[in-house]
Amino acid sequence: MIAVAVVALVAPSASQRALAEDIGATPPPPAPPTGNSIIFVKHPQTGTFVAAPAGPVADPFLVYRNSIGFPTPGFQQLGGNLFRWDANGSVTNLTNRAAGAVRHPEISFDGTRVLFAMKVSLTAKWQIYEMAVDGTGERRVSRDAQHNDLDPAYLPDGRIVFTSDRQRFIDPYTQWPSAQLHLMSADGSGVVQLSSNPGGDFSPNVTSTGGVSFTRWDVKVAGIAPPQSLAVSRFQLWTMTPDGESNAHPAFGAHTLSDFGGGYLQARDTGNGSGRFVATATTDPFLNGAGALVILSTAGDQDLHAPAFITDPRAYTTLDPLHHWRDPYPTSQGDLLASRADPVSTPLSTGLLVAPTPSNFAIVRVNLDGTGARVIYDDPAFSEWEPVEVTPRSVPPVIETTRDLSVEWGILNTLDVTLRGANPSVASPDRQPEIAAQPGLKVRIYQGERLGVDRWGIFTGYRTPLPTVIGDARVRDDGSFAARLRANVPIAWEVRDAGGRLLVQDRFWNQVLPGQTQTCNGCHSPHSGEQGRTSNLALAAPTEILGSDPRLQMATAAIDATTEVVNDARTLVEELRAAALSSRGMEKRLDGVERLLGRSTRVLERSREKKALRLAELAGRRGLSLRRKARKKLGRAD
Repeated sequence: MIAVAVVALVAPSASQRALAEDIGATPPPPAPPTGNSIIFVKHPQTGTFVAAPAGPVADPFLVYRNSIGFPTPGFQQLGGNLFRWDANGSVTNLTNRAAGAVRHPEISFDGTRVLFAMKVSLTAKWQIYEMAVDGTGERRVSRDAQHNDLDPAYLPDGRIVFTSDRQRFIDPYTQWPSAQLHLMSADGSGVVQLSSNPGGDFSPNVTSTGGVSFTRWDVKVAGIAPPQSLAVSRFQLWTMTPDGESNAHPAFGAHTLSDFGGGYLQARDTGNGSGRFVATATTDPFLNGAGALVILSTAGDQDLHAPAFITDPRAYTTLDPLHHWRDPYPTSQGDLLASRADPVSTPLSTGLLVAPTPSNFAIVRVNLDGTGARVIYDDPAFSEWEPVEVTPRSVPPVIETTRDLSVEWGILNTLDVTLRGANPSVASPDRQPEIAAQPGLKVRIYQGERLGVDRWGIFTGYRTPLPTVIGDARVRDDGSFAARLRANVPIAWEVRDAGGRLLVQDRFWNQVLPGQTQTCNGCHSPHSGEQGRTSNLALAAPTEILGSDPRLQMATAAIDATTEVVNDARTLVEELRAAALSSRGMEKRLDGVERLLGRSTRVLERSREKKALRLAELAGRRGLSLRRKARKKLGRAD
């Protein structure tokens, strides 16, 4: 189970009303039930018992890490549907499934349609559906019922971003299936992979600037990740373009949370382009994804980031019998819709024996300063979650793709691996050492291969991605490195010295996208904005590491070892020749050794060429140019 860590987050400011005004919204006064319609998820109340919560398949904390459901479909409770509340107080069941479950409704920009994920039976896969907001015209958008597709959101260009378990990953901590971000056309065709994080990505939402925000479970566990790795686990806010590009760094939360300290869920843009988000801060999976409502500002130095609490910050932990909140949704009226649970009567605990969890979630409106909470709808026999407002919204700008999506590789690039920021005074400091500039530095790169096992024996076809060394990239004299890598696979990297000793390791999994050149300032870029060197010599000739074929790895090791022996022998020959000029017999022997070294060198040249040609073959479209480059550089041995 997830270990609970109570983190000293920043308490509310003296005037939370100023916060509401700061994000461009005036809290409305309490009002009678008028306004726009609300669509929400309604699910039967649930309890817990030893070994597994009999929780709903829509549980937003457990299931975000497990796209199938916790722990298996057999434990899931069905009976949930999508509902619409209207200003006259009437409530309409939109999906009318006797044995199904629904999650993550999203309203179209024109306010006429709703996307949502639904499973129609205990054994069915999650699929994405769309219907009119009055419940008519239901259609299934997902085209492949062999996968779980969840968490859909409309993009400004009409496409849909969503999460899916198509990669069949099992996360490296709980060993449950995880889901990653994907993109598809409005009719469900043309699915494109956007992320490959083994821990899982969830809750994608479109920002007012046309990007996508989401929560990423950053997890790398000692004993599974590469040797000497760090045990980390945090839920952080990330942003990316609709085609998946980001700077490979959280937008918020990098240093506000200690490891295994929970994180931020269900984040949504406040809608005014300010880079501020409303979210839920929570620490424990048995809170049903609930906690305290917060505002996150992504601007400025990340070392100085701190959440501003909208509701009582004690609800961030499991220690107090308070209202617990989740699913904040900024409305057109300037306040928030949210789901709020009744206070629990018994303090919560962790482990297999779990005390009562928050229950009887109701749909509530609350001002941005935390005042004026009023219940909109509450059925005591059910929990109501994920409210969204049925109203037209401004369409964000379309961010065009500039990459070459036809290739199967991307480039990982750093300007200077010796440029680091240790961040010693934040909640989650980086305790790895500084890197001194020195000759022979190299970057070792790992690729996450689906080589692990299904520890539970119940998730057929799912595997844990285990790090496999795929090669080393030379660090150039200016501290830069660049490597051409296979796209859309998990990668991790670390800096090693000339002797192969580990210096600094990347904390989390990363990836490159097709046609992307992902460049950062340093191995752990200082958040002060320090640029460091900009010459970037390595980018002119990236190291080719396009696969993890073990034969290539063995060939690389053999070529490197033989090259070292040949070079040492050449040095010895020169030393002996200098010491034996008066001996013609010794001179002839040395001539013979030198001829032998010449033949060895030609063998090495042929080996290098064969390896280069194999890499060219793996590179697909780049095969011809790389073959020419290999022949020109190495020469052809006749």
